[in-house]
Amino acid sequence: MFPVASGGWHRPLTLAVMPSSQVIDSAKLRGTVSAFTGRLAQGDYEGFCRLAKASRLGATEVEQVVLDYGRHLVTLPVEAFQAVDIVPVSNSNPQRWSVVVPLWSEEEGRSDLSLELTVEDSPGPAYSVEIDDLHVH
Repeated sequence: MFPVASGGWHRPLTLAVMPSSQVIDSAKLRGTVSAFTGRLAQGDYEGFCRLAKASRLGATEVEQVVLDYGRHLVTLPVEAFQAVDIVPVSNSNPQRWSVVVPLWSEEEGRSDLSLELTVEDSPGPAYSVEIDDLHVH
């Protein structure tokens, strides 16, 4: 506190500066996403769900979405990673990102099916992941 001209005391203004969002490690993200999309391409829906820290979808729901879509999913080609949408989650600690991954099929190449994830910074070779959704857009 410090004195002011009017004879009272005034608290100094304290500004909290939020740290800027961390930039995502593209190689680490590619490896993490590839593990998930590889399981989908193999039809290993249980394994797909087990890779995640948490999932809003169960293995049977994931399987049903893929069956309803009616195409054969394939592992993502290198160029697919240019289309991944990454948005940092504000004020997250550890840093988190909302990630939307367009999936690919044998029949179409880039498909209308998207995998939505929340990716969290973590030590090690892969990010920690929550599966948010798998849907046609």
